Amino acid sequence: MLIATENNTTFHYTYRPDDTICIHACTASGDKIKIPEKIDGHPVTEIAAHFLENFENIKEVIFPDSVYIMGEDVLNGCYDLSSVKIPNNIEYIPNRFCSLTDLKTVEIPDKVRVIGNDAFRSCFDLYEVILGKNVEVIGINAFAICNLASFH
Repeated sequence: MLIATENNTTFHYTYRPDDTICIHACTASGDKIKIPEKIDGHPVTEIAAHFLENFENIKEVIFPDSVYIMGEDVLNGCYDLSSVKIPNNIEYIPNRFCSLTDLKTVEIPDKVRVIGNDAFRSCFDLYEVILGKNVEVIGINAFAICNLASFH
């Protein structure tokens, strides 16, 4: 496992076979994490399963558009998380992507075709979902136990 530090955040990563980067974990000193688009000149294209699962005190996560693969449970259980920027190039939002968080609104990018099972389950304060124009499948309980007032 390799390590890189940017903006007071340390990322633990590996190289993928195509010479791109997969980030597995990170440690941060603030309440905002911005994933870099590149590390050492190589594009970050994947976020591993359980990347920030149950991470405490994080309020905002920004994924770069270079990311097009995400594992399950990436932000699951980040109870204080109130804002996430989903990358525009992702086609599949994984199972339990962002469940049990404090999200209020979420915008699904146009390239997303599938939203996985329980992806946003138990986001009690989630009241607005803006769906991208290409969503074909919404998984079982993807938005269960949310307080949705607007779903469009």
